[in-house]
Amino acid sequence: MSGLVRRLLTLPLLAALLGIGLVAAPAVVPAYAASAPGGLHAVAVSSNAVALTWNKVSGADAYRVQFSTKSSMKSSKTVDVDTNYLEWTYLNPEPSANSGRLKPKTTYYFRVKVITKVDLNHSAKSLSKYGGKLKVKTSGTGSRTYLAPMKLKATDRSATSEYVSWNSRGPGIHYRVRYGTSPTLSGGNTATKVFDYSGGVLTGLRTGAVHYFSVETISRDNASTLSPASEIKSFTPNATAHPAIKIASYNICGNACGNWGGREPGMLDSLQRQAPDLIATQESTNSDDLISDYNALANRRFERIANHKHAGLAYDASRFSLVDSGINPWNADASKDAVWAILADKADNDRLLFAVSVHFTNGGGGDSQRKSEAAELVRMIEADSQGLPAVVAGDFNVSKRKSDHPAVYSTVAQAGLVDPLGNPSDSRYVSDSATVEHRIDVGYASANQFQRHALRSKWENGYDVDYIWHSQGVRVGSFQVVVDLDTRGDFEGTIPSDHNMLVSSFHLG
Repeated sequence: MSGLVRRLLTLPLLAALLGIGLVAAPAVVPAYAASAPGGLHAVAVSSNAVALTWNKVSGADAYRVQFSTKSSMKSSKTVDVDTNYLEWTYLNPEPSANSGRLKPKTTYYFRVKVITKVDLNHSAKSLSKYGGKLKVKTSGTGSRTYLAPMKLKATDRSATSEYVSWNSRGPGIHYRVRYGTSPTLSGGNTATKVFDYSGGVLTGLRTGAVHYFSVETISRDNASTLSPASEIKSFTPNATAHPAIKIASYNICGNACGNWGGREPGMLDSLQRQAPDLIATQESTNSDDLISDYNALANRRFERIANHKHAGLAYDASRFSLVDSGINPWNADASKDAVWAILADKADNDRLLFAVSVHFTNGGGGDSQRKSEAAELVRMIEADSQGLPAVVAGDFNVSKRKSDHPAVYSTVAQAGLVDPLGNPSDSRYVSDSATVEHRIDVGYASANQFQRHALRSKWENGYDVDYIWHSQGVRVGSFQVVVDLDTRGDFEGTIPSDHNMLVSSFHLG
């Protein structure tokens, strides 16, 4: 048969010649389980960002928001969220790509669909078609360079102080908080406080009185207002069961990273501004110097538990009394260790706390060792904690995308400790087990690898190798990854360490 005949005798032609009727195969139509989200609209628009919301779809637990500079939605990007709210501030939803913000006076297009809620090991499936497109034009620069702070939150810290936080407006800026007992924040009972980060503590409040606060974004020199003021939010401070304790966890990369004299000032500056009550260090060969210099700088009385040069632990002797302590080198890798202490809190009728600083094995071939060290950590807590409330902080040297993370994470969690961020293995979203009330910059990775551009995740939790765990029943008021950046998201000056400091404020019940 010639090539021409073969080309002519296609299946439809052959069927016609033979008098056979063909039934066309039905088109494959996706069986959508949900309605397309409706009601998509912009809650707020600035020159560099857009805040979006849409109607919740019954039964939906995740959505995909698509974004494009073209009405055809070509060259689009997407972000998956588990709420019906999104603040789109970057052209590229992967922040580590050092992408630019939205541009002033520019038209953008958005639309939303329902998807399955999955972890990082699986691709989400579409459960609906995309809803209608939303066309948004960003504003000019003027006074609306940034969106007004949104999602204001306040929870009790003490009878006269309050934790407050709001959605971050990005790196390299400050916030001005206006607060007082006037619903309109006017008159003599109103004060202001500038925050370096998107949250912190308001002090000097009146117990049982209704207070109000509002937030606006300002420049780092505090000279320019960069956003409209937020809504006014109310709160009423009341006494909590136990006073707040703040712990800082910091891998200071002692002599191993060199240039200690150039790096230590940045660590001291962070410690002075965070003012922790406990300091857990790792790679602690220089921690004697750090603690001594911090005491001299901040007029503090920190004392250090002797360590094995990797995990270190120091406590404010004006706040705590040392009851007992110990060191536990790991059987799997004796060069790494944990150091623990039982401390009596003088501010809380000498209530006892079990505090631990941890450093697990790093490098290649450490998978099985870290699993063993997690089991050893659990056995150590069971043997030495006396069942006391516990805080365990340190460098576990494994992030949620590593193969041994599930075993390490689950071993610690099954021992009754709680990760307040809810950041388990392969998680895109915050776990339901999360307990922290206020999150500050927790999307940044805990290790920066001395890269000038700060590493962070497109998800709400970062890729952390450092953790601060608490025993069940401990209330965690706030958690922060401490990063001091310019408006591009780059570290300024000398980067203090290849890890970022973590701080957690908690209450023993």
